[in-house]
Amino acid sequence: MSYKGKKVLSIILWLASFVAGLAVVMAVIERFLRDKILPSQFWGFFSTRASIFFTLFLFIISVLVVHQALGLRVGITREVLKVLKRTPRWFSVFFNGYLVFFFIYLVDWLVINLSRTLSPSFFQFYYSRTQFFRIWSNLGMQTVLVGALVLFTLTFIFGYLKRPPWERFNQYSDKVNKEKSKAEKKVLRRLEKAERLIEKGRRYRAGRIFESLGPEYAFRAGNLFAQTGRNERSLRCYRVAGAYYQKANCPAKAGEAFFWAEEWEAACSEYEIFLHENEFDETKHSMESVLDRYGEALFQLGRFYEAGLHYFDHGFFMQAASCFEKSGDYDEAGKAYSMAGEHKKSYHLLSEKGIESMADLEKCRWLLQEGKFQEAARCFEEHGFYRDAGRAYEVYGMTLSAANCFYKAKDYSKAVELFIEVGDDERAVDSYEQMGDYKKAAELAAYVGLQGRQAELFLKAGDTISAVRSFILIDDKDGIQRSLNSISDINRKETGKLLEVFKVLIKQKRIAETLHFLEFFLKDKQPNEATAQHFALLADLKKKLGYSASAAELMIKLACSFPGNKEFIDKAIQASRETGIPYEAPTDDTAVLAESDHTDSFSKSESDADNSTVTQTFDQEFIFDLTSDGKLERFEIISEIGRGAMGVVYKARDRRLNRLVAFKMLHPEYNKDPRVVLFFKRETRFVAQLSHPNIAILHDVGYLKGRFYLVMEYVDGVTLKYLVKKYPKYIRSNFLALWYEAALGLQHAHQMGVLHRDIKPSNIMISKDRHVKVVDFGLTKNAEGTLFGDRVWGSQSFQAPECSEHVKASFQSDIYSLGATFYLLATGQTPFKGEDNRIKFEPDALPELPEKLVPGMSQSLSDTIMKCLYRNPEDRYRSVKELLTALKLLGTLKERLFY
Repeated sequence: MSYKGKKVLSIILWLASFVAGLAVVMAVIERFLRDKILPSQFWGFFSTRASIFFTLFLFIISVLVVHQALGLRVGITREVLKVLKRTPRWFSVFFNGYLVFFFIYLVDWLVINLSRTLSPSFFQFYYSRTQFFRIWSNLGMQTVLVGALVLFTLTFIFGYLKRPPWERFNQYSDKVNKEKSKAEKKVLRRLEKAERLIEKGRRYRAGRIFESLGPEYAFRAGNLFAQTGRNERSLRCYRVAGAYYQKANCPAKAGEAFFWAEEWEAACSEYEIFLHENEFDETKHSMESVLDRYGEALFQLGRFYEAGLHYFDHGFFMQAASCFEKSGDYDEAGKAYSMAGEHKKSYHLLSEKGIESMADLEKCRWLLQEGKFQEAARCFEEHGFYRDAGRAYEVYGMTLSAANCFYKAKDYSKAVELFIEVGDDERAVDSYEQMGDYKKAAELAAYVGLQGRQAELFLKAGDTISAVRSFILIDDKDGIQRSLNSISDINRKETGKLLEVFKVLIKQKRIAETLHFLEFFLKDKQPNEATAQHFALLADLKKKLGYSASAAELMIKLACSFPGNKEFIDKAIQASRETGIPYEAPTDDTAVLAESDHTDSFSKSESDADNSTVTQTFDQEFIFDLTSDGKLERFEIISEIGRGAMGVVYKARDRRLNRLVAFKMLHPEYNKDPRVVLFFKRETRFVAQLSHPNIAILHDVGYLKGRFYLVMEYVDGVTLKYLVKKYPKYIRSNFLALWYEAALGLQHAHQMGVLHRDIKPSNIMISKDRHVKVVDFGLTKNAEGTLFGDRVWGSQSFQAPECSEHVKASFQSDIYSLGATFYLLATGQTPFKGEDNRIKFEPDALPELPEKLVPGMSQSLSDTIMKCLYRNPEDRYRSVKELLTALKLLGTLKERLFY
């Protein structure tokens, strides 16, 4: 309804309300003051013709309002009731009350008008009971009827205005202030009718209506005809819709319409236009359906290879395989089946068509898909697919075979990890060498005692000094000379280290060898700042061995090269006197000038040598202190938290993320063992996956100042070790809650396949918000990993017996450590003390019962602790989940844990 129409209607309604009110007043006057104000002719006229006319007038207005809103058609009653339901509640209550009054008044009016047909006794009884409340007349009846019409109209208008816009079928848009044409109204009515027919399941009739509305609705009609099996008629509608969308420049919709019309050429053309224009912008259209239909259209046109390429490029591999197979391109078909994960189909197709090389690979992949890892691995290896074979062997647990396959596949980085894991160090060295990482190969070779290879690898790595040392150890003179040839006589750092090597040989009384190597190194060289000390050392050696003339010549040569060096000049003068070889010392002016030229360089050289020595000692000794030794680029060291056998933990601030962290710097000895380095890099990946409220998570790892470090969550709180000493009452009053939360954190780690291996009171903390945090997951071990060497991790007092015996740890090992920790918290002592710690390795070893050490402890709690500490892992709780169940049961018991 337009704004103007609403305004006119509201004026009419207000006028009608005013007249209705006037009618009520006049009805009262007629009842009590009849013939006293106006003659009876007036009342007769007004109460008959005028009132009836006015009532009919209002009735017509009400009908017009309803028609304007809903239209007088089939189903008008249902629509009116829907509108009335949206009337405001207060008005609806008022209207319903008025209807009750109208009904009572109507009954009264009927009784009075039918009095002649009723018995006198009934009429007298009725009249005597109701006369006080009644003021009825024909005029009064007309007035009540008028009020009912007015209220109905207002109720309808209120409800209609509350109705959603999409339900106002015949309303005009508020944005467009003009009347709709009769054709538009007709279209809307027909659309409404079609929608109702669809709701009733009469799709064919609805389709005919959509078809009659023109090409804009032809696609909808085609869908409805197709659903009812009228295929010819649906195809015709789709063609009409395709042509309409094509003219409207909607290629996606046009392509879809032509596709369902089986007009494949037109569909392909429209889809190509759409794909070219949209560049696969998924926000504009459902690209998956477009791509699928485009490929189907190409297939229907017989362009099988082109359809296959299209499907393959966009990830529809099964469809691509069918198209390639249809086109006769079986290589591509097999590849598509493989990409779709259908390796069995790919194998059968390729073997049937005689493409053996690809068929062999697909057979192996099929076996792998079936879970037959060993057979798949052997198949891969047999046909030369070594990397795939390595992966299959690794999953199956045949680590050595996996390592050999990765080595053959030239995946040396993976091979070296696996060779180290199984202890085949020599092959690991080979892998490092093949990778070109000669330094790591040399270090590993040194670790396992392959000294000859170690020396050659150091030489390949360019570490000539280490190569010289290694060749000296195996007394390989040819190797030493090759290494000496590689040292530049102007590289002061290398020559300084070489000088230290020669001095060590002299201390070992290997004078002749040192003389030989020095002469070889200085052959055809002139003294300079890098080699001056070497010439001086050679002269001293020759003098000690009795070659005075040769030593004098060297000293004189050295003094002439460095006329400002007083030490060289004095030695040259002395040698000249002893041997008679002439030498003329420089004048004072020349010496002073030369001295100013060379003093700084010599002092710098000596300083470098000193620093080198200090640095070497610095690396070997664990005296590195981050609180005083310089700033780190990312981390601001605040204070030291604690020290242990593995390293130092600091409280630090991460400048990049502006948060407090626990910064753990590992002991430098861990850098020397390549196995530990590999272990550190691999296992921290597993720990980084842990995320749980009861675990202090690992944020980062890295290498800094020659050491590995870990960045962990900083827990602002205290350890259980501290609490059990300072506040034992707090421990006992919260014993079950502390154990339960610690077990929750450990359960999460085990679910992720990670063992802690060092559970103890100092590694369980209580934060300020009173949450338990299991800390120091930085050097755990993945449950699927293996131990290396004879290294034993963890604290002996809390460690499971099998771990100390170099048996592979399990989840039960952590359960033992957790039980030992809470044994200490409950009793104040470790399960086995001092020399008694050896007892736990005996077959039936058990610690003393906690209930005997703490007389007030409940037997249920004592039994729970003891079940964690059995010697045989199979006798303990099978999982942390089972332990948690036992702790929950303890919490439900009414008995006290400690009395």
